[in-house]
Amino acid sequence: MGNKGGKGASANAKTVSKLTKKDYDFLMHSTGSDKATIDAVLNEFNANNPDGKLDKQEFIRLYDKLRPEPPELLDEISNYVFRCFDSDRNGSISFNEFMIAYALTSRG
Repeated sequence: MGNKGGKGASANAKTVSKLTKKDYDFLMHSTGSDKATIDAVLNEFNANNPDGKLDKQEFIRLYDKLRPEPPELLDEISNYVFRCFDSDRNGSISFNEFMIAYALTSRG
């Protein structure tokens, strides 16, 4: 599986997403998650998305994993949230965009 179409030589490039202390502080405050949880999501993101970009399918998988709502509700929410954060409509978002989307939709 994977989304290799159209990436050309850049598909082999490895981009490791990192967070600053300010990023952690914002995310912990906004989501109620602790640093260990954020690190676990970041590590999973980096392992599954070596190009540093999250496609819609991977976004939905990670988003669903972090949210407590029933799956049928999450499918609708995650599709909507992905469309909102994929502002350039290129079919992918960064880890920081993912965590901002999660933060903004986590605490009402």
